[in-house]
Amino acid sequence: MIKFNEKQLNSDKFYNVKILKVYVAYLKEKCLWRDEKLENLFEFCGCDITFLDSEDNWFDQDLADRFIEKSRS
Repeated sequence: MIKFNEKQLNSDKFYNVKILKVYVAYLKEKCLWRDEKLENLFEFCGCDITFLDSEDNWFDQDLADRFIEKSRS
């Protein structure tokens, strides 16, 4: 069962950073993306790559859409 705290329920940030960590690992391993390209991706998304450092971070649909848009280009 997934548990949410009150702050999460009142937020539009539905996605945990763990999802992005999987994508970043894929981009590094399979697509051979370098750190500089990943940093540019996160800059486009409006955050820093250190956003991945804490599993307490959550993000919204806008960041998800930007991430996918830039990673496909």
